[in-house]
Amino acid sequence: MMIMTSNWTARASDQGAVLVGAGAGKNVRVGPLPINMSLADYYNADWPKDASQWQLRFQVQLLFHEPTLKEC
Repeated sequence: MMIMTSNWTARASDQGAVLVGAGAGKNVRVGPLPINMSLADYYNADWPKDASQWQLRFQVQLLFHEPTLKEC
């Protein structure tokens, strides 16, 4: 996966970042609640002066749904 970001208010040399990385995710259930969890690691191939060279992202999403007619 590749992500490109930009900060248009920064100096020209610090405006962009190119991230290259990979991640994995899984849907699990905690009781009746489905949860989507993912973990990704990114290397900044091109980054602003004050930014880090690596990023690690952990994401948790609680998945809610509206009941269908069959569930009511």
